[in-house]
Amino acid sequence: MAKKTFNLILRVSGEWKNDLQRICKNKGRTMTGHIEHSLKLAKLVTDFCAGNDDITHVEYVLRDLKPAPAQSFPDIKPAFLMAAEGVKSVKLPLEKKVAYKKEKK
Repeated sequence: MAKKTFNLILRVSGEWKNDLQRICKNKGRTMTGHIEHSLKLAKLVTDFCAGNDDITHVEYVLRDLKPAPAQSFPDIKPAFLMAAEGVKSVKLPLEKKVAYKKEKK
């Protein structure tokens, strides 16, 4: 089925128009294609946020989904890889054993 086209007159500032043209050029889309893409993206975000399209609400929901920054661990290879490469393995600290007391009944 062929797509039926309608004319859309978009009134934006010169700054927004320049940004939109730059984005379209970088993404390889036409202006119309980018508008359609943005509308689909807006529908997805609105559906994801339970119908609320308020910008502050969307930012709040997406901020909560962002994973916490990863902790940095030293780059230690597993012992079997070190053995395969002929590198002396690094000894990791032993785990502390916990002794549980048995209660008398």
